[in-house]
Amino acid sequence: MNGNTHAYELLMVAVGQLATGTGRIQDRLHSALLEFHQLETAGFPSEETRHKFAYLMKALGVADTGRAQVGADLDRLGDDEAVQYARRVYDLFLDTARDYFRR
Repeated sequence: MNGNTHAYELLMVAVGQLATGTGRIQDRLHSALLEFHQLETAGFPSEETRHKFAYLMKALGVADTGRAQVGADLDRLGDDEAVQYARRVYDLFLDTARDYFRR
């Protein structure tokens, strides 16, 4: 499976979790993160999407803890901050979709 296809499909599921999942935004963000945390930066075709993915992984603590404790600290986020990260996930999905459909 092409890396871009894999990234696109996992982010599509993640965005679905953000939009339709239950619970607080932190809970939905955690569910979304579980869908795509295993992706690698190299799996994104453009420098822009690689940068956005790397930023999210670092900001959400995945880059520091490795993949072992995905999203363990999301409860520390306030609602506004969690919404900002959810928007970043959505933006990453849109950019990945754009790259996917350009090929």
